[in-house]
Amino acid sequence: MKDSVWSKLKGKKSERTDENLIKEVIVSAYMDGIQIDPNVKLVKKGFHPDFNMYVKQDGKLVKVSRDDLVATVAKKEKAKEKVTYALEVVDVVGKTGNAKLIVYKDGKLTFSDYFLLYHFDDGWKIVAKHYEEHK
Repeated sequence: MKDSVWSKLKGKKSERTDENLIKEVIVSAYMDGIQIDPNVKLVKKGFHPDFNMYVKQDGKLVKVSRDDLVATVAKKEKAKEKVTYALEVVDVVGKTGNAKLIVYKDGKLTFSDYFLLYHFDDGWKIVAKHYEEHK
């Protein structure tokens, strides 16, 4: 789970593949920046300014911008539950990538997250996301 990706990759140049760089962005910007210990700076670094999250609510598709996400993160408190995760899929083709991340809170499956990423001059950025919340 958490220790399997971030702690092993941080700082190891020989393992700095696109797949691992995508994992680092998702762990830093999403897991650390939103789910575990909210940090607007991390979110802004990993999420592209034109990012959108798509949420299905009451049979309608709702679009959430990065600015909306940042505003929510700014009000969010540090997680009280033990938050763990598994990055199940990371696929890279050229300068595009996608990933599937599973989030657990206190050992209970909470979210299945799906990310779309592009590589820019300043690195990999999350450009879109949708998810399933498990209740």
